[in-house]
Amino acid sequence: MNNNWFEIKNKADVTEIAIYDEIGHFGITAKQFIDEFSKIESKNINISLNSPGGSVFDGVAIHNVLKKSEANIVIHIDGLAASIASIIAIAGDEVHMAKNALFMIHNPYVGINGEASSLRKMADNLDKIKETLMSSYEEKTGLDRGLLSEMMDEETWFTADEAKENKFVDFVEKEKKIAAFFDAEKYGFKNSKIYDVQKEEKRLKKEEIEEKKIEEKAPLLDKALVREILNEEIQRIRDVFSEVKDFDMLEDAMGLISSGATKQEANLALRELKVKKMESTHEVAVSNSNENSLTEEEKFNQSEELKNEFHSYRIYQGYMKAKENNLVKGEI
Repeated sequence: MNNNWFEIKNKADVTEIAIYDEIGHFGITAKQFIDEFSKIESKNINISLNSPGGSVFDGVAIHNVLKKSEANIVIHIDGLAASIASIIAIAGDEVHMAKNALFMIHNPYVGINGEASSLRKMADNLDKIKETLMSSYEEKTGLDRGLLSEMMDEETWFTADEAKENKFVDFVEKEKKIAAFFDAEKYGFKNSKIYDVQKEEKRLKKEEIEEKKIEEKAPLLDKALVREILNEEIQRIRDVFSEVKDFDMLEDAMGLISSGATKQEANLALRELKVKKMESTHEVAVSNSNENSLTEEEKFNQSEELKNEFHSYRIYQGYMKAKENNLVKGEI
């Protein structure tokens, strides 16, 4: 068939069937399936299943055809076996379920319009359909019908391990990556664990895309960031030195630059240090002053000379590094 989600491949000793779609009019109908299935001559059939369910009557018909077949049928639940697809799943002689797959059973439901008598009749029919579905589940699992009825009333979702524990499946297989993806909200499931699973998958996919975009832009971002940091560092050094007023505070300023101090922090620190030094050296400075001592003007000039020399050297270093990496343009 041309439908990508329903495919039958005949091999020498085994036939592979893939059912990756809804069951019924909007996906795989019982007629389509039975027409293709009747052509199979293999004695061994593997069916890969990933379906949210669909038409009860199409699903039951497919289930019955599989049960009647003389071939050895192994069903692999690759992603989802929900609603009537769970009935198809348990038709195999062996049922395997991927570790990351889900299995769901619930009451049959239908959307109809009509008068009261028609609605009552449909409600009775739904009860009868539920009984037939329970019979299939009971045959496979051996579970009490009362328990099965409660599970269906509550719309019960099973992980692979839970499905095996309750004997809906026989074997749990390793996780699989599947191609078909169903929007669980579309089908009106009320207790869907798959909501969270699919939302998490969508979130992770979105994060993966965003991370890839960031990685692609990373070189540009790094270059811009380095340029910004270098320019900020150059300005910070200038700002700290601008707060140095005395020669004897230059060494302290160097320490503040190394510690990453801002202009405001340097201003405050230098003021405090200046006061402390003045208090501790005032009397000594007065008693030992003589004609060979530097004048205040000489001290200031020497301070300015050394400060400018150190300042120019640090700025030049940063500028040359930036220039080498083509991170800044122009001259300082």
